[in-house]
Amino acid sequence: MDNAPSDPPNAEKDVDVASYYMRKGDMNAAIPRLQEAVQLKPHYAKAELMLGEAYERAKDKDSALKTYQTYLKEFPNASDAKKIQKKIEKLSAE
Repeated sequence: MDNAPSDPPNAEKDVDVASYYMRKGDMNAAIPRLQEAVQLKPHYAKAELMLGEAYERAKDKDSALKTYQTYLKEFPNASDAKKIQKKIEKLSAE
């Protein structure tokens, strides 16, 4: 299977690998894995949120902002929606 448009098992593997890199503090390795996960499995809340966090930790404010906004658009009723909205406001003010 060569990168089918929707490949949830591989997307979850990418998230697992990205989690490892994020724990080690290596955002440059985590971000491409999370981007891949979001492409493989659109509307994957965990991957989208982690990607925003990775961008934020990598000091890529614009990408973090865009990713968090996408997350809230796709998951307006997420349990952490208020927290993410605060992050968006904070990043927008910087």
